[in-house]
Amino acid sequence: MRRWVKIALGAATFWPILFCMASGVAAHRLYEVAQKGMTVHTLNRIVTYTVRSLLFMYMWGWGLVIFYIRHVSRNEDIPDHRKRFWRTALFFGIFFVMPIYWYKFIWRKDGG
Repeated sequence: MRRWVKIALGAATFWPILFCMASGVAAHRLYEVAQKGMTVHTLNRIVTYTVRSLLFMYMWGWGLVIFYIRHVSRNEDIPDHRKRFWRTALFFGIFFVMPIYWYKFIWRKDGG
């Protein structure tokens, strides 16, 4: 795998974590602004944008899970008895395990 592909995959892997943190900050800021007064139209636009972005991130995350589980299945560097562990960990650990797997088996492979 080329270096730029590894970097792009790493960015795609870390993006949901950064999005989650940014969403928390944005929700806190929205709460502060709502306390000062907000029109229904503005609130409706914000909620619509939030729901769309969360649905996009949901699909993004599951796309990454599918990619990583396929990568585990095809990765010859992982012994067969450990592949079940990685598949289960990626499925249930999702955003906590994906960066670890990316670093161990994608970034470091062939000199990262």
